[in-house]
Amino acid sequence: MRLLVVLVVLVTGPALASDQPGLAALNIKAERGVDASLATLISEAILSELKASGRFASVIGSSDMQTMIDMEQQKQALGCDENTCLAQLGGALGVPYLLSGSLGSVGGQFMLNLKIIQVEESRVAERKTHIFDSEKALVRGLESVLTGLVSGALNSADGQAESVKQVRVMSQSKRLGPWVGGGLATIGTGLALGGYLSAQAAQSDYDASPTVARSRDLQSAVSSGNTMISIGLGSVGAGIAALVWLR
Repeated sequence: MRLLVVLVVLVTGPALASDQPGLAALNIKAERGVDASLATLISEAILSELKASGRFASVIGSSDMQTMIDMEQQKQALGCDENTCLAQLGGALGVPYLLSGSLGSVGGQFMLNLKIIQVEESRVAERKTHIFDSEKALVRGLESVLTGLVSGALNSADGQAESVKQVRVMSQSKRLGPWVGGGLATIGTGLALGGYLSAQAAQSDYDASPTVARSRDLQSAVSSGNTMISIGLGSVGAGIAALVWLR
């Protein structure tokens, strides 16, 4: 196992700085009615298509590594189901995606089953099954099948990442809700109270000694006070709304 990890690090190390993800592609399993040599050829063709797609920083194949852990031994050693074991294997290889599949014969036709595992989530990011009438059709149709498979897997991962981001934003909003709402309500209350007290003080001064100058001061104070009260009440309303929507 350690030799495998070291080998993969040496193979993929230069590509780790790329923004594109890496992918490990296991050999296609030969199932009912399919010769192992055909499955091997299809595995190599899939590797070539994946590398030519430009969607991955690195593509590792079973043939690139002389020591690949047998899946049955992996299951027995780790006590996990197939998808979980594949995810753990992808983690050991240091890639976020792992492709596996099988090729079998049904009614004289070829059935190709492919899936891409998202390693960190231990889940199937995308799965495709396609039926081909002949070996020629199988070879010619690989590019189209792989294009759909890869696009589906990467789009699924992007969508999941966006969902996680939205959940985090909502969680942060909930934590900020009491602070934002309480702050706005406090500021608004202070403004409204300040405007009212300012107008009341001017009114008291005028009542104590009604003069033309104090009449102008009263009018100015009342106008300013009304403005402060309006802004303050608006701020209080915004604070209450924030408490409701960000709870």
